[in-house]
Amino acid sequence: MKIENIALLPTPNFSREIGLFLSGLEKVRKQWREAVENLSKEELARKIFPDVQPIGTLILHIAEAEYFWIQTIIHGEEMTEEIKDLLHWDMWFDDFASKDLDSRYCLNAVEKVHELSRRVLAQLSDDDLEKTFVRDREDRKSHYSLRWILLHLIEHEATHKGQIMMLKRLFSQS
Repeated sequence: MKIENIALLPTPNFSREIGLFLSGLEKVRKQWREAVENLSKEELARKIFPDVQPIGTLILHIAEAEYFWIQTIIHGEEMTEEIKDLLHWDMWFDDFASKDLDSRYCLNAVEKVHELSRRVLAQLSDDDLEKTFVRDREDRKSHYSLRWILLHLIEHEATHKGQIMMLKRLFSQS
């Protein structure tokens, strides 16, 4: 009988726990990346229902969320015009098809943001996991631990991975 050893190992060159969070995030990301890398521009922009975002919008939204939490909340940097342009900031409310973006563009945008995230996270240690970061809103101020933010990014990406996979299945049935 063949025995498989399946484990989640920390991403090298990061503290152990931060490396485990990164490994989890990258595992989820690898799955949806493989599912979208060969989609056409039309498939990326296709809307199954009027109020359901297309796959291309979901991909850029994943990068936008990662940038927001890591760069803006943890690192304390505002979103630059260059990043807003790269991610077609606020795409949620725009028409993805009008942007004429392909899967390579979307995946490169995700990778560029992730590389910035890795730089920030490489500077942190497991001792920083309970450190809190503040998000100011008009109606409230929220404090988030680094541990919560990293888990939230995995959950967020897994949720959108499910949406992406469902949309792909629906394409094949319509």
